Amino acid sequence: MNNNLYDLVTKGEKRFLNRYGILVLRLLEKFCTQLRALLSYKQ
Repeated sequence: MNNNLYDLVTKGEKRFLNRYGILVLRLLEKFCTQLRALLSYKQ
């Protein structure tokens, strides 16, 4: 595989992660807190 092409792909992935990683983490966090609330409510 061409190294230059690989570098372009990894740079694109890093940009994507920087832009959307925080949003995904926040959504996961909200989901986890709601799940915990549901579990504690059932007990």
